[in-house]
Parts: sequence; C-alpha cells; structure tokens
Amino acid sequence: MKNIFRRTDFQIHLLQVFAVFGAWNSCYIYAASVITNTKTAMTTSDFIDLYGRELDNLHKEIAAYSDESKLWEISGEIKNPPGNLCLHLLGNVNHFIGAILGKNGYVRERDKEFTLKGVPREKLLDDIRATRTMMVKVLSDISAEELKKDFPVELVGKHSTEYMLSFFLGHFMYHLGQINYHRRLQNAG
Repeated sequence: MKNIFRRTDFQIHLLQVFAVFGAWNSCYIYAASVITNTKTAMTTSDFIDLYGRELDNLHKEIAAYSDESKLWEISGEIKNPPGNLCLHLLGNVNHFIGAILGKNGYVRERDKEFTLKGVPREKLLDDIRATRTMMVKVLSDISAEELKKDFPVELVGKHSTEYMLSFFLGHFMYHLGQINYHRRLQNAG
C-alpha cells in the first residue's frame, strides 16, 4: 500500500500557508512546484479528495452565513463579496476541470462571476454540490499518464496537468480563506 499521508498532509499544509499569506501567482506556482516535485506523484484520487474537501468547505462557509444578504456585502477594501467569490471558484473548477479536462461543454462567463449579485444561497449551495459531482466524474476518468502530460491550455507557462491542478487548488484555497474571514467578521458584527 502506497503511503500518501505524510506527503498529502505536507502538501495540504503548504497550500494552506500560501492561501493564508499570499494571493500572488508566484506563491501558487511555488506551491504547485513543491507539490508536484515530490518522489510520490499526486494521483487522481488525491485530487478528488482535496478538491472534494475544499468544495465541502465552501459549502459549509456559504451555509454558515447567519444573514444571507451578507453574502453580497462589501466594505472598505473588500471589493469582491463572498457570493461573487463563490461564483468565481465554481466558474474556475467548472471551466478548468469540466470544460478543459472533461470537455463537458461548460461555457465560462467570467465577468458574471464578479457582476452577478443576489444569487440565492440555496442556488449557490446547489451549484457547489453539482460542481463537486462533476469534478469527481471528470477526475475519475483521468489516468496517471494524463496527469503527467501538459495541461491543455497554457496559463502560467507550460506545465503538467498535475501541476496545474495543484495550482488551481491553491487559488481555490486562497479565496476560500477570504470567504471564511469575511463570514467571521460579518457574523460577529
């Protein structure tokens, strides 16, 4: 039996550190580089577990708002409310995993991820569940060999699919941390 726990715990910790301390692409690139240059490669099962966990955490965060209207509030330097960050995260997963890797026909409307307002919480929660289901289906069909191949589109240089899935996970965790912080401030006030 392959021992993935030490590596996975380290990788999760590393991504969490970058999610908390930086939003810069260089942080995601470094995290993805460290993760994908370990002796034991990440597997599709690892990615399903990690993305599943973070989508579940997103669901918990959105559901935890005591006042649904707070999902759309901004103040001071906060320009993207949690509702829009949720739409952005779902757009990212649906685009890069669903459309690019899974070729499922999803068409991303990135601008709307930041301009739509007032989407009901139940709709957001349903969309999170649907995105999780799609992610499991698509990643379950990706082989270890496909993870090593170049990602189909070039975003931050030419990298393997494994590397880019790690990169996207760091991005997801960063915005999830923003949502968590916003929720705790809003629920406290």
